Amino acid sequence: MSPLGHFSISYFLGQQTPRICLWAILVGGLLPDIDFLLLPATHFNQIHRQLTHNLLFVFLTSIGIGGWGNATHQWMRVSSLFVGGMLHLLVDACLDTNPTNGIGVAIAYPFDDGFFSPINLAGSFPSDTTWQQPVEMLKTIWPLLAFEVPFYWLAARTYIANQKSR
Repeated sequence: MSPLGHFSISYFLGQQTPRICLWAILVGGLLPDIDFLLLPATHFNQIHRQLTHNLLFVFLTSIGIGGWGNATHQWMRVSSLFVGGMLHLLVDACLDTNPTNGIGVAIAYPFDDGFFSPINLAGSFPSDTTWQQPVEMLKTIWPLLAFEVPFYWLAARTYIANQKSR
């Protein structure tokens, strides 16, 4: 899923759930894709959805980022970051189309290299394209936008409704 898709899902859920720290669920929802900073690395396709798409990463970054600052709201920040990160992992596990690095996410990495995908809604495209060819990869996965557009709409509608109620 694209960053805009992850943002939209996190925003919509954050607005529907009481006691969620909105900025934290948004950061948590985007943080696992920080591994895209490693895109220029020749081995990126082998590590994408592994180093940062696992429970340990989500847990440690939630505590590391949310544990700072005002102690009164620490738990809300940590739990919101964690919910956003777990939502990211679940969505990526269900919408993975790139069989060249394993379908799903390496949920238990570094303890287990297996990939987790409870259901693959997108199916896998018969492609050997990797993220080393980003333009070709985007051409291959553009049909996934069909799964994202409803979340764009929900997030935009929620945002507009919140602005009107102010």
